[in-house]
Parts: sequence; C-alpha cells; structure tokens
Amino acid sequence: MKKIELYKEWLISNDFHYQRFDTLVSVLTKYIQKKLDDENFANEVASKFSDVIKSCDEIDYEEDSTAVAYAIIHFLPRYHRFQMTFDTLLEKNLIPIKNNRPINILDIGTGPGPTLFALSDLYLSLKLFGQDNNIYKLKNQEYIPDYVERSSGFRNWLHHFTEIANWLSNVEHKWIVPYHHGNFHDFNNIKFDENYLNHSSNYDGDQIIESRTKKYRFDMVLLSNFLTQVSQVDDLSEELQNCMRFMRDKGKLIVVGANGSVNSNKDYAEIYETLKNIILNGKYSNHLFQSKAEYLEILDNKQSFYCNDRYGTRIKDFNKIVLEILIKHNALEKIGDEFRSTFEKSTLDDYKYQYKWQFHIFEKHGVPKHGYSKVTYNPR
Repeated sequence: MKKIELYKEWLISNDFHYQRFDTLVSVLTKYIQKKLDDENFANEVASKFSDVIKSCDEIDYEEDSTAVAYAIIHFLPRYHRFQMTFDTLLEKNLIPIKNNRPINILDIGTGPGPTLFALSDLYLSLKLFGQDNNIYKLKNQEYIPDYVERSSGFRNWLHHFTEIANWLSNVEHKWIVPYHHGNFHDFNNIKFDENYLNHSSNYDGDQIIESRTKKYRFDMVLLSNFLTQVSQVDDLSEELQNCMRFMRDKGKLIVVGANGSVNSNKDYAEIYETLKNIILNGKYSNHLFQSKAEYLEILDNKQSFYCNDRYGTRIKDFNKIVLEILIKHNALEKIGDEFRSTFEKSTLDDYKYQYKWQFHIFEKHGVPKHGYSKVTYNPR
C-alpha cells in the first residue's frame, strides 16, 4: 500500500483533523469570551461586523476590535478550509517535504492566522505519522513559517492568540505559528533580498562596517483571500512575479480565494486569469539558472463543506456563544440589520450554509545553465 493511503488511514483512525479543530474551537471560544467580557469592547466589535463582511478589502484592521470581528466571522471556516486544501495537495504530492533541511513557507496577508494553524497541523500530522511508521523523512521533517501582515490589529491578535493557544490550553502538541511579528510588514514592494550594514570590530578594536544581504527563499508561498480585485492583481504584478523569482526550485505559489463575481473588478474568474497571465509571463532566469513558472492543472480545485457537518456544527456552537455574549451586552443592535439576521441564523441547527472556495497552483522549475540549452518539463 502506498504511503499516502497509509497516511489517510492514519488520519481517519486518529480523527486527527477534527481533534485539532475541536481543540482550537475550544481555545478560540475561551479567548473570545475573555475579549468580549468588556461591554464597551463587545459593542465596538459588534459595530465592525458589517464592515468586515461588506468592505473587508477596504478597511485597514488597525483597531483590535476590527481584527477580533474578522476572526469571529472567518477564522474557523478558513482554518478548516485549509485543512481540506492541504489534504488535497498532499494527495497530489504537491506539499514540500525535504529530508536534509527545514521547509520555509510564507503566508501573505495572514490576518488572524487560520492558514498558519492549518499548516502547523499538516506538518504535525506528517511527523506523527512518520514516528508511528518509522519513516525517517517524515518524522524528522521541520518547517519554518513566516508571514506578511501590515495591520497592527492582526499582528497583535496573532501574537496573543498563538500564545494562549499553546501555553494556556495544555495541548500536547503545540501549534508552530510565529507569535512574534513576521519578517515582512507589507506585500507592496516586498524585498526578498534585504541589504543591511553589519557592524563589527577587528583585533585592533577598529570598527568595521560591511554591506551584507539577507536572502529570504521559500519552498511554498500562500495567498488566501488576499487577491480580491482585478486592479489589485495588476498593481501587484511585480511583487507576485518576485514570489516566483525568489522561490526555490520546485517551489509552489498557492492562491486560494472565492468563487463568483460581485462586479467587473471583483470577478474571481478574471482575477485568477489575470494572475495566471502575470505569473506565466514573468522572467525568472538569472546568470546561474534557467527558470520558468508552470501552472498546475488540478481538476478538483474547487472545494466546499456544509455548516451542518460536524465541523460546521462546532462553528455553530462557537457562534451561539458569541451571540449570547452580544445579547448580554446589548450589542446585537450594533450589527447592521442584514448581517445581524444572517449571524443569528448561523447559530440554528437547521442552518445549511455551504462554504465554497477554489485554489490555484504555480510551480517553479529551474536548471543550472551550464551544460543545458533549455529547461525541460515532465507533463502532469
């Protein structure tokens, strides 16, 4: 039996994904209860719900209340979304695994961190499976996550929530999520080669100043609900190409987002097509390597889950507790009429909303220029 089949059986027999999900729901519930214990803050959070839904790509999330409102609405569904997405990628052998070094992964626009928590689950499951089956390559695999996030509200959230999740919940296996600030503040003009001055002294005590470069290279770069407008994709064309340009060989750029269309600028089919043109038309070779980006055609790249399965039921449990707190603080009226009704419905047992998304993958290929006349590819 192939290792992937054994791994899938291991996931099911240990109920791994749900156990991690259930634990994190409990941690998140306690954390939000504590945050909303202050009546004024609870009212402030409630007043942000409509903006988070209607104008999520227009507000700046600098205020803690806005970041908390966003996390209440989006954290759990997107955490499970990535549990499912990573499972699919692993089945297709698209998750980076190395036996001689850690994996470096960058999450762009991390928000409250659902992608990072699911990523931690992924590599934890591989490590535990490797230990149970004595698979050296898996049981010793390490990975180093990093993120891009400019909002102080989300950075503060990630710092405190990760600390709570790991150190106050008594979980046996900690989430490997950076609770310190990530190395990158903003995706605009992001630099993967950072020049700096190194100050040192020689044996005579003379000060020496040297110019050095810190290079950031990744095996996987993730963008989840970050690209939401066609014009935004166009404006970030150089940054998006640089993700591939400074990617390691066989590295993956994974873009996850919504379906459908709101208007001509928020048309997801056009967003993904624009992205594809930008990435595939980029120039990625340098004086050492001849490189190219490839779009990977994945037939089942559209996924979903219903909120009446057991994951959705736990989301409802969480929403019920939040609703009770808002009612207690007379904060429910601060939510706009349209979304207030939707949020109330999301706590009902017969509520059957379907969470839907899709993902797109680009892979970098490169070969040394010496002795090669062109890059060759194996068709998938």
